[in-house]
Parts: sequence; structure tokens; C-alpha cells
Amino acid sequence: MPSHQIMQIAESLYNRGIISYPRTETEIFNETMDLKSLVQVQMSSPEWGQFAAKLLHNDGFEWPRSGSRNDQAHPPIHPVRALSKSELNDDEWKVYKSVCTHFLAACSADAKGETTDVDIHMGEELFHKSGLVVTDPCFLEVYREFDNWERRNDSFPAVFEEGESIPASGLELNQGRTTAPNLLTETELISLMDKHQIGTDATMHEHIRTVQTRQYVERVPPSSFRPTVLGTALYVGISRACPELTSPQLRANTERSIAAIADGTLNPMDCTQDIIRSYVASYERLGASLIDIENCLSQWLNVRTN
Repeated sequence: MPSHQIMQIAESLYNRGIISYPRTETEIFNETMDLKSLVQVQMSSPEWGQFAAKLLHNDGFEWPRSGSRNDQAHPPIHPVRALSKSELNDDEWKVYKSVCTHFLAACSADAKGETTDVDIHMGEELFHKSGLVVTDPCFLEVYREFDNWERRNDSFPAVFEEGESIPASGLELNQGRTTAPNLLTETELISLMDKHQIGTDATMHEHIRTVQTRQYVERVPPSSFRPTVLGTALYVGISRACPELTSPQLRANTERSIAAIADGTLNPMDCTQDIIRSYVASYERLGASLIDIENCLSQWLNVRTN
């Protein structure tokens, strides 16, 4: 499901009093919030009600760990009401389920597991194998579909002792080639945008939708992106003339300045002037290279479309 559609659904659920305000980056629950009451509401859910009851009745509840971001306006996204699957359409249910299970998982203890790492020396070669056994799933009981631990849950067929010699049952030498990386998924793109401070949780989906609307990238089902000829041509042309405009740093600096204004640590007028000077300098360099950019675009578009 595209991120802009997820946000639209989340806003609809919020307007109907089903979840909390979704356009927030807050990662810290205020200690005055009664989270146990919110967990208790979910006990009536036929999907995860038993897990919610276990949190409250078996001393399984733990206060969610805090992140670093707090907009001081809204709490982290959480469910407000308990609904059954029949009360929502399929897409609404997917978003609602994600909010509920994430919240319940955040109120649970960490999962526990045991790993085994084996290094085997054969002549001058070193082979490594790692295995994992989940001993106490805790939050994975309700949130396993979003975690890689369950997929890695594998144990060794035998127990090894350090320094033990084992016979080789067979040796194979296979040839292969490295493969190109997969196309970037929307989830990976959002993670990179967050890492490089491009947009906020409330606006990232809009940026992703904009580059699709302008036909700079195209969606490859089910959830990957591929640059179009136009998008690639623009990137190559602009990056040659004014590389800072195709780097995330310029936008990230702007986002940091805006956050500093909100925190009261930066004067708005000083920030505005600095940002204007930065963008004007880039704009002037871009304007001085229009012919070069036009030639680059022409070459790219002609080569790729003929």
C-alpha cells in the first residue's frame, strides 16, 4: 500500500476516533498517560485480546522505551478503540492492525533468544555458521510478522564442542555471479529519507507521491520504485551543474533549522536569511549552466527514447 494512502487511511481512522493523531514524530509517551487503560481496551479484540490480557494479568506490561523525538503536541500513534475486522474495510484493517500490534508490542518485554556461532577451519579456509533459537517470544507473539527474528529461528542439527574435530561428509565447489541489488522499496526509501532528514513523518509520503506525479520515478509492483528516463536525465544534468541540489544535505540543513526554530534555539529571521542565501547561490549556479543542462537532457532523452 503506498505511503500516501496509508496516511489518508490513518487520518480517516483518527477523525473517527479510532486511533490517535497520526501526523506526529513523537517517540515518547508522557508519564501521565494511562497506557494500561489503553491496553485494557484492546482486551476485547478477538485478534490480540488474549495478548493484551496477558500484559495486564501476568505482569507482562512494560513502559515503552523512549525515542529521541518529541513534538510536544501529540503522543506516539496508538489505538483508542477496539474494533473487529468486520467493522473496517481491508485497507483500513491493515493500518489499524499495524497501529494496535505495534502499540501492544511496545508495551511488552523484549524477546529473548540464544545464538550459536560456529567457526570451522578446513585447511586454510574458514567457514562460519550462525543459528538462533527464540526462547521467549514476548512481543513477537503479537508483532512477529514485522520482525526478522522469527524468520531466522533455526537451530543446529548437532551440538559442537570448542576444538572438536569433525569429519567432512562432502565438499562442493559452485560457481556463481553476484547479482545487482533489488530496486528500492518504499519502506527502504522512507528509512533513507528519515536517515538523511528529508521531510518528516507527516510529509515523507507527500514527497514520494510528488516525484511519481511528476514522472521522475515509477512504481514497480508491489512496492518498489524505478527512476524514469526523465528523472534520471534531470538528476544527471542538475548534479553536474549544481551537485548540492541533488544531495540530501541541503534539504536536511533546512529541516534541522526549522526544528531548531521550533525548539527556540534559532532565530527565525537569521534562519530565513541563511536558507535564502544558500538557495539563491545554488539557483544562480544552475542558471549559469542552463545550456549544459539542456544539452545533457537532450542527449539522455534522445539516447534512451530512440
